[in-house]
Amino acid sequence: QLGLKTPISGNNAHGRLVDNLLNDVFDYVDNHFYFDHPKFVEKRWQLPYGFACESALKQLGGPMRSRAFTTQRLDMPFAISEYGHCIPNPYRGELGPMLGGYAAYHDWDMLCRFNWGGRDFDIVDQPGHMERFDLVNDPMGLMAERMTNVLYRRGDVRQAQKQVVYLVDPKTASTTMVEDRVPDEFGKLGLASGVGLLTVDSLSQRRLENVAAVIGKPAVAKFVDASIPFIADDQPVLQTLKQQGIISENLVDGQVLRYVTDTNEICFDARHGAMSVLTDQSRGLVLSHVNQLQTGLLDVTQTNEPMVVFLTAMDDKPIEQSSRLLLVHMGEVLNTDMRFRDAQRKIVEDWGKLPLLAQRVQSQLRMKVNQPQQLTVYAVDLAGHRVGQVKTQHADGMLMLDADTRAFDQGIIAYEIIRR
Repeated sequence: QLGLKTPISGNNAHGRLVDNLLNDVFDYVDNHFYFDHPKFVEKRWQLPYGFACESALKQLGGPMRSRAFTTQRLDMPFAISEYGHCIPNPYRGELGPMLGGYAAYHDWDMLCRFNWGGRDFDIVDQPGHMERFDLVNDPMGLMAERMTNVLYRRGDVRQAQKQVVYLVDPKTASTTMVEDRVPDEFGKLGLASGVGLLTVDSLSQRRLENVAAVIGKPAVAKFVDASIPFIADDQPVLQTLKQQGIISENLVDGQVLRYVTDTNEICFDARHGAMSVLTDQSRGLVLSHVNQLQTGLLDVTQTNEPMVVFLTAMDDKPIEQSSRLLLVHMGEVLNTDMRFRDAQRKIVEDWGKLPLLAQRVQSQLRMKVNQPQQLTVYAVDLAGHRVGQVKTQHADGMLMLDADTRAFDQGIIAYEIIRR
């Protein structure tokens, strides 16, 4: 009645089947998720805070899988209006390739980071230490956002080629299964295939395109056209999809926790704690629990700590032909004098102060490019200013360099590569 034009949503921190009754009246479906949200050890929102300090890769994507993949609707826009990978989690660099890659792959409509700055204005206006959700002073978070920008916003990662639908009858859920949720196995499927929900009402109104199969409780089978394969959710979904040839056998191996998207651009290896995103304009590697990862396009042949490597073109050309590239090579960053209660650094008692401290990470990198002898590499600071030229080698179409976060006697986590 007021003529308000702002899109309206709510119910944005849940994932029950019955929630689809509420979502039907909103303009879009909205959800939130955090990797390693702080836990209150003594008092709410006061130090000390507790953290799991675990890899989201090892958790098969964690809340991204359990919150986003299992609530996205295919008949409505989908938004993540809060997300973050919280300080001091040592694996928070994973967020860039993981979220950026899968948000683009699943064609989400909005991402909103929580948050840029803290409750106090001076944390944004003046240099400050890192804490909790704040992005502004966290080099790992800022670099992860740049990765998300090119993979998702620029669209470097292609959308899923096929969709597997989870069909919901929310009216039934509201009377008999109020706490029922989409099975976790369907969420895991989102690591390798397009996924999304439809209600029985929206199914009749939507022309199903690129839908490979429909999954749901046995009672909803009657709503599905006989020409579309239906799998009851009390069956082993992934195994049945592979047996019917709907999901390629070599893309999903639930036993070893390895998932490859149907576009072959994202490889998610939860067992080993590794991930790769390989596109024409961006290449990213996450090495959370391995010390080498070789793809032939971007290789890390030796590294000493958990880290993320990301190479992306800063022009409209593919990486091989690009005249200006950004290379990110980063490990953990913490504040000076952070105080932890335990040796595992899972309970923070004091956030510490400036200066920020970059963990020393040394790696041997190889990048496949055209005419690598034409490329010059500069270490840059966090403002993008050149600090010094890096020695490189080239052979067999590969540009090779030794990356060191302590190069030039300061914290270096980014490089500019210029074609002469």
